Amino acid sequence: MDEFEKILEYNTKNAGQQLLKLTLEWKAHIDQVEKEDIVTAVQDIALHMLQQWEKYKGESGTVNV
Repeated sequence: MDEFEKILEYNTKNAGQQLLKLTLEWKAHIDQVEKEDIVTAVQDIALHMLQQWEKYKGESGTVNV
């Protein structure tokens, strides 16, 4: 497995775990969860994934998928 595949695997697994944890918490406490908090949490995860992509892309010049 090359470095790109490791990064992709890590970020995919990490994002999946974070989203699953958040949705389970939201489901348990749905009456207390603000819509803005949901949007912010999902945006934070997406931004982190994009930042990691740009970091790798910047280091390698081009990314071949």
